[in-house]
Order: sequence, then C-alpha cells, then structure tokens
Amino acid sequence: DNIKLPPTLLSRFDLIYLILDKPNPDADRRLARHLVSLYYPEEDRNGQDDEALDRLENLSNPAGLISQRFLRDFIMYARNNVFPEVSPAAEEVLVQSYLAMRNAGGRGATGGSHKTISATPRQLESLIRISQALAKMRLADTVLASDVHEATRLMQVATQTAATDPRTGTIDMDMISTGRTQLDRDMVLKLADLLREMFFTSPSANMKGQRLTVGQIRQAIIRNMMSGNDSTGRHQGSTTINVSMNEVEDAVRELETEELVQYLEKTQTVIIRG
Repeated sequence: DNIKLPPTLLSRFDLIYLILDKPNPDADRRLARHLVSLYYPEEDRNGQDDEALDRLENLSNPAGLISQRFLRDFIMYARNNVFPEVSPAAEEVLVQSYLAMRNAGGRGATGGSHKTISATPRQLESLIRISQALAKMRLADTVLASDVHEATRLMQVATQTAATDPRTGTIDMDMISTGRTQLDRDMVLKLADLLREMFFTSPSANMKGQRLTVGQIRQAIIRNMMSGNDSTGRHQGSTTINVSMNEVEDAVRELETEELVQYLEKTQTVIIRG
C-alpha cells in the first residue's frame, strides 16, 4: 500500500523486503539530533558538519572494504563475462526447495479445504536467477548446491515473510500476486452467499428492482449477523462485527458476474435484478 505498486507488478520482483520502523533508542537519538541540527544557526551547523566530515574521512577506507569504482567494474565484468550453468546437484536442491516451499502453505483460517498458495513457478524461476547471481558473485561457471541453499534462505526471509498473512501466520503468495489472501477470498464468497440469501431466497426477500447503496447493504449484513444468521464465522459471540466496505463491494461484484445485480461504481449503488 505504501509504495502504490499494483500486485501484477510487485509479483515480478525476485526479492521483496519489508522495512519496519521499529523503536531503537540509539538510532532514534541519532535521527532526532540530525533533524534538530537542521534548525541550528548557520555558524553552529557548520561546526557540526565539519566534525561529521572528519569522522567520515577517518572511516572512509577501513581495512577489508573495496572502493566503489572496483565494485562497479566487478559487477560489470561478471554481468558481461560470467554465465553459470546449473549443476545436477544444484538442480536437485532447486526441485526439493521448491517442493518444500509449496508444502509450506496451510489451510485457510475459515476451515475451508483450500490450501494457501505458498509458492508458484514464478518463485522457482526467482530461485534459479538468485542462485545464478550468487554464482556470478564468485565468478564461477557452475551453480552449486550451496548457492541454491542461500537463494532459498533469502527467499524465505524476504519474499515469503512479506507474503505471510498476519491473521493466520501462513504464507500466501496471493498477497503479492493478486493483493488478496485466501482468507479474504473465502470471506468474500461467504458474504456473497449471504447476500444471495438476503436478496433472493429468504422468506422476506422481495427486493427485485430495488436500489441500495453499498453502505446500506453493509448495515443489513451486520444486522443479519447480529441476529444469529452468521454463516461467515465473523461474529462468533463477539458484540461487534467488522465488515469492511471493500469486502461488501467485492461480494457485490461476485453477484454481478452472475447477472444477479448491477453495480454502479460511481454512486456505489446496487440495483437488484433477480
């Protein structure tokens, strides 16, 4: 949500890292002092800038670090001259790693029979590319099993962490590829079933031709759940029910594909066809 990338584009990245803003007294103190220093008088700030520059010069080239120019030339040489091939041992590890990632998916939290998708062939292709990149870093002509193990580790701590549904604790790659988890899909389908019952099959249903806003439908769903007709499992004895407008809108769109309703997005109005 923060970077405003559509799921179709986000899913094309091999590694996706979540950067979390966690409280850290030392880091927070350095950041606060830097921000406050921007409002110092000019002469005071110049003195502090000189001190910071001196510290940077003292740390500019400690033992073991390489220059930016050498790193650039190294990357360019590896990109243009090194083309590692996957060894039989690495191939076997790739297959086993992919199968293990596929089996990491759990059952939906709503108790359905569907397993969450924890890896797709696109993740396997990413594993191959990352393994080859690791071999290129060594200027090697062959991808080793150790390269695949490291690629798998990177995938697990990066992309699969970003694709973990915090409500269920399970990996669901659909969070990245479609922007919706298995739990979300199950809930939308159950809301759509509830709307069919409310609009067409319940004894009091006589709503053909009526116009309702999404907000009115949401309130009707909540009243229906509170009265004990909760097929979604969202209530479960709680005194409050949280059904979002987006969930209701998605459920309405499910009915629209069956030509049971017409949804006017501009006014968020639903016309019940029947």
